[in-house]
Amino acid sequence: MKIFIMRHGNSFVGSAKDEDRFLTECGINESRAIAVWFKKQYYCIDYVLISPYRRAIQTVSKINDILLLEHQVILTELKPNGNPSIVFQYLKKIYIDGIKSVLLVSHLPLICNLINIICPNEKKIYTFAPSSITYIKFYLFKDKNKILWSVNPANISKPI
Repeated sequence: MKIFIMRHGNSFVGSAKDEDRFLTECGINESRAIAVWFKKQYYCIDYVLISPYRRAIQTVSKINDILLLEHQVILTELKPNGNPSIVFQYLKKIYIDGIKSVLLVSHLPLICNLINIICPNEKKIYTFAPSSITYIKFYLFKDKNKILWSVNPANISKPI
């Protein structure tokens, strides 16, 4: 299965509650730029898993205009301090169910913790700027999972 993990777009920090933060104009533009780049790579998405936080939902809404994402599911565990082991179990379930590709839109630190579980043999440290996206080739057995590339809005003009 292809797993594309995306951090939400740049968001305002002034909200009273973290879950209510919304995207800045820069966050909207960068998310859309990543979506345009992604579409040009000829990848398609079968399934989308989204954090329940406003900025993640808004990110998916902005990229949906470009990528036409059909099957979208809000997964409570995709919040910043969600349980990556539960998310990993969910990914294994949809893999067994025959899903070929999934886009997961979430937050730090969950993204980094989840990648450490999915790809325990990865030695490189990945940073996740807002709107960045990482591609993982996923198998049922963790020792085979591999990060194939990672891009962010600042480097989408460079070859992967």
